[in-house]
Amino acid sequence: MRRVTGLAAAVALAGLWAALAAGSAQAASFAYVTNGGGTTVSQFRIRGGGQLSPLAPAGVTAGNSPFWVALTLDGREAYVSNMLDNTVTHFDVASSGPLAARPPATATGTTPLGLDVSPNARNVYVANTGSNTVSQFDVRSGGVLRAKSPATVPAGVQPAGVAISPDGRSAYVGNAGDSTISQYDVGAGGALSPKSPASVAADNTPADMAVAPDGRTLYVSNRLGNTVSQYHVGKDGRLSPLSPATVAAETGPEGISITPDGRNVYVAAARNNLVLQFTVRRRGTLTPKSPASVPVSGFLPFPADTAVSPDGKTVYATNRLGGTVSQFAVGAGGRLTARSPELVSVGSLPVGMATTPPQLPAVQQLKVTPRRFVVGRRASLRLTLTGVIKARLRVTIRPVGRCTGPRLGPGASACARYGLLRTARVGRNRLKLPGRIGGQVLPAGRYRATVVARGATGKRSDPETAAFRITGG
Repeated sequence: MRRVTGLAAAVALAGLWAALAAGSAQAASFAYVTNGGGTTVSQFRIRGGGQLSPLAPAGVTAGNSPFWVALTLDGREAYVSNMLDNTVTHFDVASSGPLAARPPATATGTTPLGLDVSPNARNVYVANTGSNTVSQFDVRSGGVLRAKSPATVPAGVQPAGVAISPDGRSAYVGNAGDSTISQYDVGAGGALSPKSPASVAADNTPADMAVAPDGRTLYVSNRLGNTVSQYHVGKDGRLSPLSPATVAAETGPEGISITPDGRNVYVAAARNNLVLQFTVRRRGTLTPKSPASVPVSGFLPFPADTAVSPDGKTVYATNRLGGTVSQFAVGAGGRLTARSPELVSVGSLPVGMATTPPQLPAVQQLKVTPRRFVVGRRASLRLTLTGVIKARLRVTIRPVGRCTGPRLGPGASACARYGLLRTARVGRNRLKLPGRIGGQVLPAGRYRATVVARGATGKRSDPETAAFRITGG
């Protein structure tokens, strides 16, 4: 822990913080589309204006009828479910974007559809709609999958979509056949176990789902219910319906996505050939924007999925019957307008789409424990890190109110700021908060700890604060 008591020391801490980002220039962004009518995955670079530009080669081979694609938070590994050969294909993602398959493909249950990767990149989960199970895999060195024990856990009837909470502690699966959402705890080794209750009701035929970046809300598109269900996510990860429990979503809503800032939700309405646009209100409820939707071009496009560029400025929609991807600019208030050109060609029957994750760190649930402790004693900083696999934390501690008490050495001020650098990983973290600084004891008083996280790309989180008090004994 370092004491920051003057301009020179402040500059030193700032310099050290800046040095951590040296060489962490903004990474390039890419997009990947599964072509369910064949065996390929289309691959694109996302240009500065959000437009998709085919990589070389424009497509890579996966399994038979690739359905869904998911990337690790750092964008280095990709996994694709293959619906007709009951496998998952693992790809390495090169720094320049192209995918490289890592054979052999890994067996799943029957008819795998949705899949997701845990935030720490150590687990992969696949919904097997033909066998009413969820396959669960450990991610070994190099991204290789290995079945857990047990290899599957029961789900509802015809599970289709999978979503993992940003803190990695909960998993959700939409069951199209019985219109429920299964909810699971994620154990220390990544194994799933049912929460209590094991499921909650959804509307008719849940298709896709997404958890808000802050982890507090889950949205589910209901294909035959023509709605989006919205749930509050409790501290234990259990779901409870918001009020209202659903919002109207035209006809045949499927793929759903959320902008990185959590303020906008977009849904592909397949049978109306529309992309629906919603504003996220306080407490997570959705309201339609004005206009409530934008049309998708082409002959019978039948949009299936949506995705958002890492910078949140472009929304994409895969058009299953059109064999294209639509591109929309995100304007004021999150409203969409078609880019020029709107349509980019892909393979046959495109379904799932994933873009490079934004790698936007966030610090949540920060607290000092105990919140009140005696001079010279140690405490802990507890926090949840989301958005990145690993981050460097800057912790600044400042006295609150009038600055009284002993000075910490010659020339030091009782109003000094104190800086601490630590490393955290995605999920829950517990960090030591020393009661001494440079051999001197922090004086009694009220304090505020402020934490900012920086990820590998140099992006910083918003500051999060927590108060604590040191007593005289």
